[in-house]
Amino acid sequence: MRFPHCYLWFAIIAIGLVPPALRADGPGTAAVPPLSWELTPYRIQLCVLVQPAARLAAIREAELAEQVAARAQAVYGGPWQVTVNQKFAAARNRWQRELPLADPPAALEAEANCDKVIFVAIREQAGQFQLTAREWDVTTRLWNAPIMSAVPQTGLLVEEAAEIMQGALGPLIRIDEVTDKATGILARARGGAIPKRDGSPWIIPQGTVLRPVLMQTDKQGQPQPATSTVIPATYLTVLAPASSTGSNQGVIKCGSAFALSGDIFPAYHPAQLRLAVAVAPSTLPVRVRVVDADASEQPLAGYEVQRAAVDAQQNRKLAAVGVTNQQGVVERVEIAPSLSWLYVMRGGAPLGGLPVVPGLQSEVVIAVKNDRRRLELAAEIAELNDDLLDTMARLAILGQRLREAVLKRDIALTGQLSQELRAAAVNPRLAARLAEFEKQMASTDEGTQARLAADLQKAKNGIEQLKEAQTKLP
Repeated sequence: MRFPHCYLWFAIIAIGLVPPALRADGPGTAAVPPLSWELTPYRIQLCVLVQPAARLAAIREAELAEQVAARAQAVYGGPWQVTVNQKFAAARNRWQRELPLADPPAALEAEANCDKVIFVAIREQAGQFQLTAREWDVTTRLWNAPIMSAVPQTGLLVEEAAEIMQGALGPLIRIDEVTDKATGILARARGGAIPKRDGSPWIIPQGTVLRPVLMQTDKQGQPQPATSTVIPATYLTVLAPASSTGSNQGVIKCGSAFALSGDIFPAYHPAQLRLAVAVAPSTLPVRVRVVDADASEQPLAGYEVQRAAVDAQQNRKLAAVGVTNQQGVVERVEIAPSLSWLYVMRGGAPLGGLPVVPGLQSEVVIAVKNDRRRLELAAEIAELNDDLLDTMARLAILGQRLREAVLKRDIALTGQLSQELRAAAVNPRLAARLAEFEKQMASTDEGTQARLAADLQKAKNGIEQLKEAQTKLP
């Protein structure tokens, strides 16, 4: 007698009810049975869109979709349950136009028995077949980044479409524990315990970037997609993929890049899910716009934008990508298909930045404090320090000439140089300028004061040296 499948799923659900607190996390403990989350496959609906063209005339969308779905199911198997849904093909022209763009299309209303909808759009261009794949995640109600590829022959379309479909899918992870928001986020992948068709584990590789999402659950613990909220200006990166053995079997270790302060990830609550969805690796450029943090409609021109790619060790290496124009814009910034930071600089000082992943939006807006006042004050204090340096140098030269005149007993020259030396040393305008500068500094923000503190102290030291020189006048 065969074991009924319904009993198997009841058993899987029962396993998933074990609280995370009962997991064996210590070293040397036995491996933990996978939870229902890790044994839940993705119900994927595939829609293939073929733009009419001479070389594609013999290809029927529905048949091609069935072939791609069958290949994807044969290759990836367990974690994937792929079916075809061509109802979206009625808006073929719209999807062909919107899917390749970084800005996501409008929200999609999918069927209740679906976890993800993946579109594969095919068109002929420049003698090749261009493929674009993009995913709509039903749980988080988020569009993924589009990914593209090209093949020269129609005979390669099925294989390539299945391949690009795999690249477009963003696995979901559930955050179980946050010990350190920068490097200590522990999570588990949905379907992570289900092997692929060939028996190999389905691994979310190191370096994968994910968008964290908060979501409420109903009384049965099921996610409520309408409550999905993306944590802004924050991304996760897989630091260590899940282990297939040992006490930490199935646990993914992530770090995060964030531009927010405070507690980004709320504490565990049974009525809230802390999820994250992987971002497909895109190479689309972004437009960067820099605005005044105190007046968001005010563009900031002449500000330098620098890019820093983040590697697996969380290291960042800055590279200049452009200077904002009169509209506060750097039109095209190329970003690696991974997590990067974009920083706004002025006068060598960093003013702000954001973590960015390509393919999720066409424009990134970075709001920073208008640095014009700091630059004006920096120029003013630099000029004062130059004048103080010139004055001290002039005093040294006049003092040397005075000593030489005394040795030569040139009474007339000695008197002339003594007057010039006194006039150079007793210059109240320099001290007045310093006092006025300190008054202006007091009305600026802490960041400006901190950046100009060393130059201000240098000016104060110069005034003290000048006062000391005055006491030694003949």
